[in-house]
Amino acid sequence: MDFNEPCIVKTKDIKDVYPVVFHDSTVEPFTNVSRYVFQTAE
Repeated sequence: MDFNEPCIVKTKDIKDVYPVVFHDSTVEPFTNVSRYVFQTAE
């Protein structure tokens, strides 16, 4: 793997994207949708 090559992500590869915020070692949802997904995920 060459880390200098640009990362290419195709739309078909993205299923669900939810914004999050990192605080040191804590990850918190950034939006209400993110919060709902985090709380209802199994």
